[in-house]
Amino acid sequence: MRTFAERVKYVREERKLSQAELARGINVTRNAVSLWENGSSKSMTPENLFAAADFLRVSARWLATGTGAIYLENDDWPDWGLADLFRMYPDLDRRNGERRKALDRRKNGH
Repeated sequence: MRTFAERVKYVREERKLSQAELARGINVTRNAVSLWENGSSKSMTPENLFAAADFLRVSARWLATGTGAIYLENDDWPDWGLADLFRMYPDLDRRNGERRKALDRRKNGH
């Protein structure tokens, strides 16, 4: 799969998920998923990339670039919390404060 659009669609279909189910799982609109899959959206925020990779249980690196392993063994999953991602991408913290809180609550099972 050469494009990000192809990779997102491939994994979503392999997981037998609709666009709406993927969208609900990562807290975006179904239209956003549609734009990613048809190639109309050329970028994805790091927050959404990591959320999609986590939800789909694939490597964020593979999803973004097509390189490396598609699937990671459970022990190979990085132990990154959202705080780590926000340190790596400080602009996310400023733009998405409320969304970050919602993701933190979801990740912690609240």
